[in-house]
Amino acid sequence: MNQEFYKIAAAVPKISVANCDYNADSIIELCNKLSTTEVQMVIFPQLTTTGVTCGDLFRSEMLVKAAQEALLRIVEASRAWDMSLIVGSVIAYNNHTYDCGVAISRGEIIAVVPG
Repeated sequence: MNQEFYKIAAAVPKISVANCDYNADSIIELCNKLSTTEVQMVIFPQLTTTGVTCGDLFRSEMLVKAAQEALLRIVEASRAWDMSLIVGSVIAYNNHTYDCGVAISRGEIIAVVPG
């Protein structure tokens, strides 16, 4: 029997609560490092783009927009990586905000799953 293995990493970047630019930079930096290894997928914690302790800030349109922009920066950076990633982010849809896992691969969002 031929068995193949998929190398998955769990990564916890340095984050700053409600500082989506800083958090995106930390995620991108970690992914750049991991892309030089044999890791094929990296999984980040819940709400990594915003900081999990934001609480009531999720009602802030400014934070949701910043999280969306950070996520798009990460998606764009992922074009250079031969691996997939799942990033926790807040997503706005139909006047609601959701804590989601966003699956990204080679410059594309391939799935968004509410948590």
